[in-house]
Amino acid sequence: MLSYPSWGTRQKVTAADLNLCNTNSNILANRPFMRASGISTMDGIQNETTLKWDSLDSGGFTTTDMKAFRAPVAGVYWVTSAATMTTPSSMTGYNSAGLTIITGFDTTGFLKGMIGSKIKDSYHTAATSGLVFLKQGSTLWSSATGTGGAWRTAATGNPATSISYLSAVLLYPDAGLL
Repeated sequence: MLSYPSWGTRQKVTAADLNLCNTNSNILANRPFMRASGISTMDGIQNETTLKWDSLDSGGFTTTDMKAFRAPVAGVYWVTSAATMTTPSSMTGYNSAGLTIITGFDTTGFLKGMIGSKIKDSYHTAATSGLVFLKQGSTLWSSATGTGGAWRTAATGNPATSISYLSAVLLYPDAGLL
């Protein structure tokens, strides 16, 4: 919870009094963030599969499995997620395939993006973004579901870290307690 002391007019303030504001200022000046990227180990996605990320750039978020990331402080976060994959090789051009990405926290999915195609071996990105309130310690994750066959990791020549990602940045600390 953010708390700011109040002082009277012309009241003498000590360094210890000023240090009470340090925690709040640190949260506001150094906002928690995370960006997990790359899904090079994810192939053959048909059923809902929690994405395992290759790398993590974190400013406070923690993880033990590169699938779920714990929020360091409570607040409103801007969350984005995208998965770029190749359509199933079993496609004939007469059938269609779809890729769905769901991003959620703890056990609840809250953001959903979808893409569909009839083109065999093409690259498609399913993406989603939105505002989410996370409690301190809530876990953030993304999953993908493929329909119409097994979706594969995109071999585009671009780094895997640039085409698939999960990110979050704190916008309003402790918003649920205001």
